[in-house]
Amino acid sequence: MRDTIAQVVGAAAPIFDTPIRHLESAAVDARRHGRLVHELEDAVSEDRSARLAALRAGEKPGEGLFVSNATSLANDYQDFTRELLKRIAELESKEIPA
Repeated sequence: MRDTIAQVVGAAAPIFDTPIRHLESAAVDARRHGRLVHELEDAVSEDRSARLAALRAGEKPGEGLFVSNATSLANDYQDFTRELLKRIAELESKEIPA
């Protein structure tokens, strides 16, 4: 896939090394609840507590999150951000020809 992309875009855009996994449940929850992936990490814990509290109270749990763990996906985005910032710093440190 990397080779195909490199052939299509050439030097017009860099190809990064960091993989970002596909997690449909996190994508749905992020859109539905208007949260970023790293915000879902805390939301998962809160959602689990709310569901358990509702069940203990004999109530039907509300519409919660689909994702059960967004930590790995959030880490992927964090790793990509580091790689992107490193690339920007490298480009900024190069001399621009006059």
